[in-house]
Amino acid sequence: MTTHKQKPVEVDARQYTGGEENGRMLMEWVNSVTPKKALYRPENRSRGLVLPELMSVVLSRETIRLTKGDWIVHRGNMFYSMTNAEFEQGHESL
Repeated sequence: MTTHKQKPVEVDARQYTGGEENGRMLMEWVNSVTPKKALYRPENRSRGLVLPELMSVVLSRETIRLTKGDWIVHRGNMFYSMTNAEFEQGHESL
């Protein structure tokens, strides 16, 4: 068995901090780099309950949902989300 080390890779990432201004800024960023469609919902209502703010990025085969504090990461032609703890553990600012 051999061991391997993952190569460091630069990614473009933005944090969803909540609020309409941040949600719209993230929507514009995602929509500017890909034909995917980002949607921002300032309030998520379900069966009469008001749930926390939600940001959705609709991809061809899945939807990425972000809640406050989560990061959306763009690498190559992929988007994925990470919690703040996951992001801080594996990334540093350049």
